[in-house]
Amino acid sequence: YGNITARLSDEQASLYWEHSSGKKAIRINFDMGSGAVLGFNLMGIRYRHEVCEKWIAQGSHIEEVLSNLGIANFDPEFFDTYEEELVQRYNQQTGRTIQLKKKRGLSAALAFLRN
Repeated sequence: YGNITARLSDEQASLYWEHSSGKKAIRINFDMGSGAVLGFNLMGIRYRHEVCEKWIAQGSHIEEVLSNLGIANFDPEFFDTYEEELVQRYNQQTGRTIQLKKKRGLSAALAFLRN
């Protein structure tokens, strides 16, 4: 979703996580200056298109998006989730301590989209 290019501009950064199996991956591109999320690339993981598009359209900050990733997750209830690992990767790269909020599921997504 959004803007995922083969080469980042000097003003862009990318957060990337890949599962050890190599079959699942998440990439989020964002503006380094403002922190605004520019695009998502998901492999083997499903996120709600409407949620990701709203974050992009609003220019939501990467840390706001990361802390609320559960809202976007569209995988069935008993599938493994990988948002915590992506947040940990961001924290390792930046020295920050972002926490993942536990909101998940259709009701959380609908409440987010209504606002």
